[in-house]
Amino acid sequence: MSIYLDLAFLINFLFDFELIILVHLICSKKIRPFRAFFAAFLGGMQGVLVFFPYFGILSLPPVSLLVSFMITAICENPRKKREFLSFYIIFHASSFFLAGIMTFMHANTILGALMILPVYEIVIKIKKEIFVKHSIITLCYKGKIIEKPALYDSGNAVFYLGKPVIFGNTRLIYDFFDTHFSQKDLEMCENVCIVPYKTVGKSGVVMGIRLDRAVVNEKIYEGAVLGFFDENFEDEIILNRIMV
Repeated sequence: MSIYLDLAFLINFLFDFELIILVHLICSKKIRPFRAFFAAFLGGMQGVLVFFPYFGILSLPPVSLLVSFMITAICENPRKKREFLSFYIIFHASSFFLAGIMTFMHANTILGALMILPVYEIVIKIKKEIFVKHSIITLCYKGKIIEKPALYDSGNAVFYLGKPVIFGNTRLIYDFFDTHFSQKDLEMCENVCIVPYKTVGKSGVVMGIRLDRAVVNEKIYEGAVLGFFDENFEDEIILNRIMV
């Protein structure tokens, strides 16, 4: 049996590259082409080396887990443990899912062909659901620009002087200033404001700052307000209901 190593590499490379892009979309992560290319190259090399003598060990499940870990480390910052673990689990689970579909379609040509449409529709529905609820927000304040995961909440209808209010953890203060900065110091900052809010069964006021702008799904919201909740608040930023 002849094995075309260049073809084996290309198939594995394309599979891993598309899988990496898919996981980035699912996790609402910014795609970095160079990192995605390098990570897919690593996966492609694994798919080729298994055909060489003494390299059969690379096909063992523990090694596959290690390679998936390395691919994730290339694409995602390991220091962000929660996001890193989430990316790793989704990447590995998605690889099994897609590989299973491809194997079934190859072994059952007619049934596999019939499955293409429903599988495609399911993927589209999942993608739409993910994009409706999750996104990436870019926050701009006094020359500093940060990107954070964000969650759409139709219940957030809070506005301050006509500007949409988004909410985040007080730890965001350190992203704009430094680790020695406190919420008390925030009171002395420029463009600080007191934001009244009301949600189901709860109301009050929080400290906030008027951003230069916030960008969500390529839409720019000039003067949007970022309100800070306490340490128990989730890491994701809660978007305003108009930020679809």
